[in-house]
Amino acid sequence: MLPPRARFPLPRSSRRGRGARSRPDLVQLVDPAARLPGQTREAITRGLSSQEAYRGAPGSRGAGGEAVYVYVQLLSGTSTGVVDAYTVRVMNRDERNAIVAAWVAPDRLLTLASQSSVRSIRTVDPPGELGIECDRG
Repeated sequence: MLPPRARFPLPRSSRRGRGARSRPDLVQLVDPAARLPGQTREAITRGLSSQEAYRGAPGSRGAGGEAVYVYVQLLSGTSTGVVDAYTVRVMNRDERNAIVAAWVAPDRLLTLASQSSVRSIRTVDPPGELGIECDRG
């Protein structure tokens, strides 16, 4: 069961009303009770891997260990350094907007989400195809 302060919000387009505050892919990764019937952790990690938001082998630790690529949105005015203790590796920071892009071990997601300065956590979306063609000439 998720602690009351754990926040994994859905993107606006996916919200189903005011009470929908859980990001399914992250919640289902860390909480077996949140999974759909027949859904396995392996299926969830495959889905995250296809989005380039998961790496490592389940349960592995250390430099090549299991991690999820997430955006951590902090409360306005919060230093992005507050997430450092919970991350495997910080990839980027935006101090002005209080956002951090980082790899986080799945077993640290709930602890990170429970911090009072954390507003939300969501997976980083892979870059999309822009459909722009360029010719030299």
